[in-house]
Amino acid sequence: MDSGLAGIIGAGIGGLIALVSGPYMQVLRERKHSRSLAAAFAGEIGAILEVARFAKPKMTFEGYLNELRSGADIALPFVIRDVKFEDVYRTNVANIGMLPDRLPRDVAVFYTLLFNMRDDLASVERGDYDSRGLETKIRLVEACMRMWDEIEERGRDLVKRLESV
Repeated sequence: MDSGLAGIIGAGIGGLIALVSGPYMQVLRERKHSRSLAAAFAGEIGAILEVARFAKPKMTFEGYLNELRSGADIALPFVIRDVKFEDVYRTNVANIGMLPDRLPRDVAVFYTLLFNMRDDLASVERGDYDSRGLETKIRLVEACMRMWDEIEERGRDLVKRLESV
């Protein structure tokens, strides 16, 4: 084979490699970013659940509900509105679509439930429902407790699925 033909073949192969490697490298970068994002969400959701495991919110709110049911109109036992753990979510919400499969939707649902529960409890704490009577407070806190059960269940499942990305 003469050197001219070898040069043309070499240039062709080099061009083909360059053409294929650009998109391939982009796919690898996106996959790495998706894995990093999944790991960050798994860490944050896991931390929220771990803190709750030590704080025992269900026991706290059962005690609060028992007081309300006995007719004592007491204030919530702690300041819920100042508790914020969602730095990963707030920083990466625009990139959530890079997660595979149904994870973007499921992560968004987890945080939406968490935010709604916290907002409802903060409303009770601020006294927004004081004029509506004890039964309204009781129903709202009971609903928040059911929501917490859902948040915990979804969170545990999400952590497993995110860690497997």
